[in-house]
Amino acid sequence: MVDSYAMTVRDVAVYLNVDEKTIYRLAKRRELPGFKVGGTWRFKKDDIDRWIEERKAQPALDTTSERQSLISAPAKARSDQRQ
Repeated sequence: MVDSYAMTVRDVAVYLNVDEKTIYRLAKRRELPGFKVGGTWRFKKDDIDRWIEERKAQPALDTTSERQSLISAPAKARSDQRQ
């Protein structure tokens, strides 16, 4: 099982083609599967690959208008209740 070594933040950032800060943020929020060893984040490649597949299966927000409608929906509901 040599393939199952623990990846560092830098390894995962390179693998996902994102900034290391993004990996730290996702790990801290527990949105990315990882664990700490001696206070340092580590990740299993199998867990990262599974996380990718799970995210691919979720519907994506493709447009800014979709994101904006989700953000403004609660505000609209509040204003509708006041009338």
